[in-house]
Amino acid sequence: NFISIFFTKSKRKKEGFYFPFFPLSLKSRGLVGRNWGAFKDDLLAINGFDSDYVFAGVGEDVDVEWRLMENGIGRKSLKNKAIVFHVFHEKVYSEVNVKKNYGLFYSKKKLNNIRCLKGIETISNS
Repeated sequence: NFISIFFTKSKRKKEGFYFPFFPLSLKSRGLVGRNWGAFKDDLLAINGFDSDYVFAGVGEDVDVEWRLMENGIGRKSLKNKAIVFHVFHEKVYSEVNVKKNYGLFYSKKKLNNIRCLKGIETISNS
């Protein structure tokens, strides 16, 4: 309820509100591991997730978001409009691995392959 959220020690009080009428914030950080969804046909059109990404932290979700958007699929934020439960957990990745994933992402983006080469078709054919 409102009172318990207001008096919590959390630094992210705004995240606790359900308000379906209009956005409480215009900021959007993209997918970045958040709860998100896409139509199956849209994911198949870009060949799904790229299995070249092996480290957690960043990359695999940023890559999918970029390829979906390049394929004409927009995004719509459901922040404060959909109920999300998230269990706090420590980061399980290193900054070195995050940098490796970013490097991989930028090299793939430069090649401009909207359909990844090692995606769902590779997995389903093995």
